[in-house]
Amino acid sequence: MILTGPKESAAYFEQIDAFLKLSMGPDIADMYRIIVDDPSEVAAVVNAGVDKVRRNRIAEKDAFFFNWSLKIDDALQQPFQPTRLLAAFVQQHRMKLPGGAVYQPCYRVVA
Repeated sequence: MILTGPKESAAYFEQIDAFLKLSMGPDIADMYRIIVDDPSEVAAVVNAGVDKVRRNRIAEKDAFFFNWSLKIDDALQQPFQPTRLLAAFVQQHRMKLPGGAVYQPCYRVVA
C-alpha cells in the first residue's frame, strides 16, 4: 500500500506510521510505503507493483479480470456496524495533527 500526499501531509503520515508501528509492531511497516511530495516516485512504485502482479498472474495462469487466488474470511465480508469506540473517536475530533491542528484531508472523494 502507498500512502501519499503533498509535503503538507508529511506530519500526518509520520503520525500514522508511528501509530501503526506502536499498535501492530515495527514489522507492519513492511506492508506500506509512505511517499510524500513525489508523484514521479509514486508512479514508479505503482508501475513496478502492476508489473509484479502481471508477471504473477501469467506464471499462475490466473485471470487479469478477477483475483481468483484472493481468499477473504466470510466474517470479514459481513456488514460492518460502527462501534461506540469509533463513534467516540469521530465525535471527539481525534483526527488532529501534531500541535493540535484540526485534520484537513489532502484528498477529495469523487463519486
